[in-house]
Amino acid sequence: MSLHLDYRSFEDDIKRIAEIANSLGEEWRLTLCKKTNRLYLVRKIVVPRLTDKFRHRNELSGGVLANVSQQTDGESGQEVEVDDDDDDDDDDDDDVHCVSSFGEVKWSDFITCDYHIVYSSSYEVPILYFNVHTTDGNLLPLDDVWQLIPQNHYETRGSRLWSVVSQAEHPILGRPFFQIHPCHTADMMSKLCADTSTAKRNYVLSWLSAVGPLVGLEVSSAYFHNCKSSKSTC
Repeated sequence: MSLHLDYRSFEDDIKRIAEIANSLGEEWRLTLCKKTNRLYLVRKIVVPRLTDKFRHRNELSGGVLANVSQQTDGESGQEVEVDDDDDDDDDDDDDVHCVSSFGEVKWSDFITCDYHIVYSSSYEVPILYFNVHTTDGNLLPLDDVWQLIPQNHYETRGSRLWSVVSQAEHPILGRPFFQIHPCHTADMMSKLCADTSTAKRNYVLSWLSAVGPLVGLEVSSAYFHNCKSSKSTC
């Protein structure tokens, strides 16, 4: 039996995720769409492009080096009203050089990943939209996006990923984004939440922990630990 989610429960879930993110020092931003008066969740992460310069060090660290910094337009957990044609802030055009454990690096060695969790009234499930662009604003093609996927998920690349990842218009921003297609989400969640203890969890968080890693978005176990220590379980 498929397991769906109503919008009110979705809103409660993402508010809890933003609250936990704030306590962990991570940047998940609650954003309000004026037209629909509904919330969605946004995260922006800057990661190094896995060129030869970074790839070996990243593999040695188990992928930990991938998330080197985070950027958002507001504080995590803060509701922000946005226009539907809201554009990202432009980054500084200077290709700044610095010295790190990777050696000398510059801004062009990094890319920005935008992740949006939006509720789908049609499917009654959350949808993960994402885009990846260079520091000068150019979007990366999907073949380059696959480079973000951790080594232990490489076997799901190729045709299998194309069957779950597609490009679509963002329902709020009206711009092309990649999405993890929601047609199998309800069925997947019914299996994931088959046991009683899991069924009481935060639906969005459990779903995100399953689909996020496919597109380079890992969910820390600290989110689940924080849920267990609160009145609302995840």
